[in-house]
Amino acid sequence: YKTYTKSEGLNSQDVTATEVDNFGNIWIGTRDGYINIIHPNDNSVTKINDINNSDYSQKSINSFFISGDSVFAAIDFGITLLSSSTFRIIDTYQKIGSFPSGIKVNNGSKDTLVYSCTEYGIAVQKEDASNFVLSPRKDLTPLNLS
Repeated sequence: YKTYTKSEGLNSQDVTATEVDNFGNIWIGTRDGYINIIHPNDNSVTKINDINNSDYSQKSINSFFISGDSVFAAIDFGITLLSSSTFRIIDTYQKIGSFPSGIKVNNGSKDTLVYSCTEYGIAVQKEDASNFVLSPRKDLTPLNLS
């Protein structure tokens, strides 16, 4: 095993989620809302601090799921959509279907639709909703983290 800690560039060692994207990069999410991406080809680390810097008290990255160039982060107050090629946040959604705003999303998946697993049940993207990846959807409310 190769280990990664703060000494190798991680923001935090309290890791709650990992996933490998289609480029071979390792996405790491932490309990305090940091996203670190390890690039195995040169062992560099890209850091995304936006969720950690948000005003929410609970900001854990609970899981990642990947579809094409999109990385979905299931977080303590919704879903954050990121680009695996630019390592930037595209949008954050805190309103998932008819569930209360700001609910914890534990996990999810995407085939043609997005499936979100929450403490209230499962929310499935409406078939006629606009594309989750390209633009904010009618049934999700974007959250500006800046």
